[in-house]
Amino acid sequence: MSTKWILLDAVVGGILKQAALVAIAFWGLPQLGYSLPLWAVIPIALVLAVQSGFSCVIAVSVHKRKPVTGPQMMIGKQCVAITVLNPGGYVRLDAELWQAVSIDGVVEAGTIVQVVAVNGIVLTVKGKPS
Repeated sequence: MSTKWILLDAVVGGILKQAALVAIAFWGLPQLGYSLPLWAVIPIALVLAVQSGFSCVIAVSVHKRKPVTGPQMMIGKQCVAITVLNPGGYVRLDAELWQAVSIDGVVEAGTIVQVVAVNGIVLTVKGKPS
């Protein structure tokens, strides 16, 4: 979703909030026998407008961030060899079991290794983390 659609969504959402407030304050509450004075409705509307603007700013900033998931985020992380890597085997990375291939040859089980590449569901690791 592009930034302009996020902004449009925030603006339309803010307008709908304001319209709902006005409808409740000037139509709904009098139907129930209550009434709000105008001096009470205006600050509530201003607070909702500020909240909508703040939400819009947050939404746009989050939208512009790079994703923090995916295979490229695993590169550089350290993991533990669960089996002997000769050169293939299994490692544990963030409580998950992954197939791995060592570029350093044989790596003993229990050794800390570092992810240097991700090829599908197989991690390429080196035995000596830097």
